[in-house]
Amino acid sequence: MSGNGLQTAALVAKVVDETNAPVPGVEVVVVTDRGSFRSPLPAGASFVDTAQRQVRGLTDASGELALALISEVITAANQQVVANIQATAAELPAGARQVSTSISMQTSRPASLLLQPALVTLTADQASTANVNARVLDTLNQPVPDGHFTVSFTLGSDDGEIRRTGDITTYPFQRYPTAVSVPVTGGVATVIYRAGRVAKNVQLNAAVAGAPEVASSATIQLKPGAPTQVTFSAAGTTVNQVTIPVNGTQNVQVVVRDAQGNRVEAGVNVTFQTVPDGVVSAPATGVTSATGTIDLALSAGDAVGDAVITAAAGTTGQGQLTVRVR
Repeated sequence: MSGNGLQTAALVAKVVDETNAPVPGVEVVVVTDRGSFRSPLPAGASFVDTAQRQVRGLTDASGELALALISEVITAANQQVVANIQATAAELPAGARQVSTSISMQTSRPASLLLQPALVTLTADQASTANVNARVLDTLNQPVPDGHFTVSFTLGSDDGEIRRTGDITTYPFQRYPTAVSVPVTGGVATVIYRAGRVAKNVQLNAAVAGAPEVASSATIQLKPGAPTQVTFSAAGTTVNQVTIPVNGTQNVQVVVRDAQGNRVEAGVNVTFQTVPDGVVSAPATGVTSATGTIDLALSAGDAVGDAVITAAAGTTGQGQLTVRVR
């Protein structure tokens, strides 16, 4: 067993007669010298001592008294102890009234750390949050003991914030490069990540304090939010007006961004409305590429005039371009 104070082993004391039939209602006393028996006990059973290492109970209809032994906490390096368990039924014949067994318990220290989920996807809006759990296991793949180990969390870059769970006043968010230490409980330490404003990948690192080799990392993908801004550019420069010769053409680029200024992902639909008609022609719709842009081809009419092209994306994203035909 893992010496983590958490793992349990099932123990069954069974009384049978000479025909091997179960005998109910026989009083059995079970004693261990290491660990303790888990509560609650079977109906009619009780602890004899406050350390919960001695139990007295009656066998059930199957002739059994079933108990669960909880391991004790062992954190010293390379240590192993043996729990000696003895069951006694005083009313049985002398040669059959007692039986014993033993269970080994070994040191429970961090051997592996796993971050879950390993990949988190959030909107880069400076508000969205996600919990990331660091699961800390010993060499038997059991959770390490409560209250003995902590995990140190850090961000790989300055984008977003982290804090431990609990009252936000007591445990406020921390920015890169500040580490956040979280105690391991039930084999798990949990940190809360709050998104930054830039759409990018952020690495969240975790390591057991005092055992930096027991470490892992998770990737947080910050994605652009809904479209809220539309601009036009020509030759790489943002413009709100262009001039095209009569019967001429010109290509402009439409750039769609979210509220944080990130270019949106591919597949955002944009509509274009030109007023008045006839001065210049442009497609009625477009779809953003992976760079959050649309290449828009404008064709001037055969007469001098001015027109305004209004681009709309999502529920609030809008931008305008004045086109002068000369």
